[in-house]
Amino acid sequence: MLLSITPKLRNKIIGVGGDIKINIFKLNYNRITEYKIEDDISTISGWNRFTFLMAELVDKDTVILIDKHPAYFTSNYIRDNFKNFNIIEIPHHFAHAALPLVETKKEKIICAVFDGTGYGIDNTIWGGEFIQCAKEGFKRSGCIERFQLVGGDLAVKSPYRCALSLIHRLDKELIDFTINHLIKGVDKSKIDAILNIIHKSKSKIFTSSMGRLFDAVAVLCGFDKEFTEKEAEPAIYLTNIASCFQIDPKTDGVKSYELGIESIDGLYVLMLNRIIEGIIKDLRDKLAVEYVAFRFHKTIIEATQKIFELLTEKEKCNYCALAGGVFQNKLLKEGLNDLAFISEKISCTDISLGLGQIFYYLIKEGYNVSISDWQS
Repeated sequence: MLLSITPKLRNKIIGVGGDIKINIFKLNYNRITEYKIEDDISTISGWNRFTFLMAELVDKDTVILIDKHPAYFTSNYIRDNFKNFNIIEIPHHFAHAALPLVETKKEKIICAVFDGTGYGIDNTIWGGEFIQCAKEGFKRSGCIERFQLVGGDLAVKSPYRCALSLIHRLDKELIDFTINHLIKGVDKSKIDAILNIIHKSKSKIFTSSMGRLFDAVAVLCGFDKEFTEKEAEPAIYLTNIASCFQIDPKTDGVKSYELGIESIDGLYVLMLNRIIEGIIKDLRDKLAVEYVAFRFHKTIIEATQKIFELLTEKEKCNYCALAGGVFQNKLLKEGLNDLAFISEKISCTDISLGLGQIFYYLIKEGYNVSISDWQS
């Protein structure tokens, strides 16, 4: 890939990306080269490939861009082993959003960035974000409502924790029904222990992650593994169930769950209680789980559309885009593809995050940047 960059760039730049699944990108003058790491960073082969590439690619005038997350193995490796280099931390979701901004060559866009885990500029875990992107700067303009991430990263592997976090504010009748009839494959003593932590813990981690919301709804709809075995396993389960309903999400006539969008501290926030309450009531009333899963997808599509409408009017920006791994979801893409841009050339997942880090850095430093040649 060749870039058009003005003024002329003098440093070499490496975008390290995120964690677990990454490729490394290097910008040398105006040429981007992608260095693939086939295996997860959590494997010996993946880690060895990562450390080998860093040793080979870095030289004295290299700027190294890393994810802002304080616990990413990749970022901490760079912090510990390249202390004499210019290391710059890049906000995870700003890097994602920079990709469509540069690809579309727009002056300003509103980008929905939906993924599983990313460290926000407010030191909470983001993942259901609406980012206003422009050459003048990036800012968070909306998100889904925060909920507790019980156990931090443990909740990623144990999605029932997310479900419990989302139900604990509901009526006791709905909580009891959920525990007794919907959450499966988890011992009751563990459920009680997590609820106790939710209510009494003084040290709490919060997230606005769309990926974790999908995990929670998957549990309510029958995902019965206490621990996941693969990345995005609950979300894939949920989407597969919803796809069995076999109705076009644009024209089906199925109503979304009740939407509550509030303006909080300058952000448009999608409130979650009514959605979760509606899902549990549908399941209590013995409506088909395929219908419930589809209706949830329809709700996220309509909520995204509504927040886009609010932000395009508020920010005087009429171009919207999608980024982040959640948009591998076919139903969401089909439901939003007439409204928002999603790249067919650059992956929406963390595989391309290093490229987004480079784009964000160039924009922030005042460079004018565009893609001049995809093939080179």
